[in-house]
Amino acid sequence: MFQYNAAFSTMVSVDKAGILEYWTGLKSDYKFPKCVTFDSKLDTDLFEFAKNKTYPTGIAFSVDGTKMATISIDRKVCISQRLGFL
Repeated sequence: MFQYNAAFSTMVSVDKAGILEYWTGLKSDYKFPKCVTFDSKLDTDLFEFAKNKTYPTGIAFSVDGTKMATISIDRKVCISQRLGFL
């Protein structure tokens, strides 16, 4: 699954293991975004899905891009605020 965060020009992808990844588009050669402030996903809410052995089936971002809403296979809705964006 992929979802674009327009406020930070960053793509978020997630696999069925619950691992979320951030990356940029063609303009930045698909590199890790510079607008991210964390060194490890453990410092954010991004590792929660893998830790709980679930994965999102839907992702949406707030207009300012600082919050992410997800719904996962266990039918839980999660609002994440610690995404690591500047």
